[in-house]
Amino acid sequence: GHTAAAVAFGTEAPYLQRLGCETLVLGPGDIACAHQPGEYLEMSRLDPTVRLLRQLIEHYCLTPQ
Repeated sequence: GHTAAAVAFGTEAPYLQRLGCETLVLGPGDIACAHQPGEYLEMSRLDPTVRLLRQLIEHYCLTPQ
């Protein structure tokens, strides 16, 4: 992973934050090659991302608060 920082791409996250929603922007791969000619995703990045998404769904959608 990376530490939190400002980035040079667009996302709806700021608009959702203004509505009071907690937001998280994440995805597999390297942002340096995302949305570029020859974009690719290393297969080794998929399993960790799936595990993280499962944990987030479990915590925020399936666990009573």
